[in-house]
Amino acid sequence: MRKNRVFIEASGSLVTGSLISELKKINIKVISSDISKWNAGASLSNEYIKIPNYKHPNLWKILIKELEKKKINWVIPSFDETLRGWTNHQEILNKKKNKYFIISKKNN
Repeated sequence: MRKNRVFIEASGSLVTGSLISELKKINIKVISSDISKWNAGASLSNEYIKIPNYKHPNLWKILIKELEKKKINWVIPSFDETLRGWTNHQEILNKKKNKYFIISKKNN
């Protein structure tokens, strides 16, 4: 069985280091991201993805491509500025094989 691969954004935030450490204790492979790899979360993660700023016009195209490339099967959205984006892209993301997202349902 393939190890669970969890994507965590904003690896430079104050709480991300603890989250990464706890997930790794239960044998989960953590792939984190931020706009710079110079942060504790990037160092603690199994893998790291440098992504553009949340205002970048192609952010979601880049993120979705990276999720597929890294074979991510869980996403824990945590960056305030991208929470709406995760919800808005939920239909596209849910069509991907082996993807599970921890996010509230989009209200119509």
